[in-house]
Amino acid sequence: MKKAVRVISIFLIAAMVLSFAACKKSGADDGKFWAKVDKVEEPSYQSGTMALADFEKQYRPYTDWRIYEIRTAETTVKPVGSGTAYYVSNSGNNNNDGLSPENPLKDYAGAKMKGLKSGDVIYFERGGVWRGTNEITTDGLTIAAYGEGKAPKFYASPENGSGDGYWKETDVANVYEYKDRFNDDVGAIIFDDKECTYKSTYTTADMTDSKSTKLVNSYKNLKEDLQLYHDVKTYKVYLCSTEGNPSDRFKNIEFNVSKHVFRVTADNVTFDGICVKYTGAHGISSSTCDGLTVRNCEFGWIGGGRQGGITETTRYGNGVEIWGGAVNFTVENNYFYQNYDAGATFQFSSQVQDVKVDNVKFNNNVFEYCNYSIEYFITIPGDEKITDFEIDGNIFWYAGDGLCAQRDDRSGSNHIKSWGHQNPLANPIKITNNFFALGVRQLCETLDTTGVGADYDSNVYVQTEGKRVAVNTGLDDYFKMDSKVESNIKTYLRDKNATIIKISK
Repeated sequence: MKKAVRVISIFLIAAMVLSFAACKKSGADDGKFWAKVDKVEEPSYQSGTMALADFEKQYRPYTDWRIYEIRTAETTVKPVGSGTAYYVSNSGNNNNDGLSPENPLKDYAGAKMKGLKSGDVIYFERGGVWRGTNEITTDGLTIAAYGEGKAPKFYASPENGSGDGYWKETDVANVYEYKDRFNDDVGAIIFDDKECTYKSTYTTADMTDSKSTKLVNSYKNLKEDLQLYHDVKTYKVYLCSTEGNPSDRFKNIEFNVSKHVFRVTADNVTFDGICVKYTGAHGISSSTCDGLTVRNCEFGWIGGGRQGGITETTRYGNGVEIWGGAVNFTVENNYFYQNYDAGATFQFSSQVQDVKVDNVKFNNNVFEYCNYSIEYFITIPGDEKITDFEIDGNIFWYAGDGLCAQRDDRSGSNHIKSWGHQNPLANPIKITNNFFALGVRQLCETLDTTGVGADYDSNVYVQTEGKRVAVNTGLDDYFKMDSKVESNIKTYLRDKNATIIKISK
């Protein structure tokens, strides 16, 4: 990986490890500890065998520092050409002109009323929260942040579900009913930004809870703590809470409802320095487009909802997705965590429409607790090829754990996931300078039917001994973390400069 010039006092290492242990499974970190640290040096990675605890102690602090850097990155974007700067604040008013922080608008709808045009920037005040779906239809628009404090937050969740009278006891011990009904599927409920429900569903095609494999067709079947049931007939939400009323247990309760937070139907749209969370669908969803750029953003607790409606069976949810052609698609310096499906992806499947994929960059991001950190697949009948696709300088941890662990297909998790589609490549994917740490199934899958594959170089591969490492075009099946792993990485991934760390069982 690229070596940065960073410095940290040695006595802080123990404190960093403790800080990591407290928030490891959540992605949550208030940043107070890291604000006292000047900089952290990227470690010098060494091949060998390590116990998991020793590995995390040595290599995790740099990841936590990178997350802090992303969350506190300065917004430097400015209006382009004749573009206008608009300011939006929770304390604003849509009758204001929105042209200064002293006279802000209230929300995105207020900005749209101004007649947005290419080159405009909408700055949302740091520390604010906006809920619902935002439809981005203006070419050349930028969504960014202004002010001091934490990044502006955008949630699909309609409200904080912790309050007096919000949950009432049912006739079943430990089972509570929420005050409101949800027409959109609730894929998960997130508690204090640290833990989540697992979902119990009932439709004509899916009558079992994937965790306990018991019939769940009524709230009366809920038995285990933080088990969620969304009734497809009454639209009511039920929760098993063995430690009392949910509002007494948790200060913050958010609902992953199946609505995209941002829906983009325009070209050359940029997101810079915002936080997107609590949706059962996608954080940023786009169809075929040119010039989508996402940088310095956070995507947490994404997905788990039913794709296509409350009675459907397939669950989904990606941090950033382009469905269709992806040209000049850049995802850089972002933090993705607790994503039910993929962190970042472009994908398309059609027998009648060809699409173009060119100049795609997924660089210098941090991914953890995603089923697929990066996912891509293209199934098309035409002559277009995927051109100039690179994955560089990213940090990957724990594929297949966290929110996505409740999936029926958990065994499909990878940090890079290609599926068995055509994926027609004009030239090899460049996968360089990445840190791949631990996956429930394996680390990387890069397959295509054109025989091109991916060129890996200077990556770090970390996996438990005996578990899968990778499969690339030209290899019939995956290879494992075993005595042949070094040879296999050089031969099949074409990585001559790999660092390989085996985690002892």
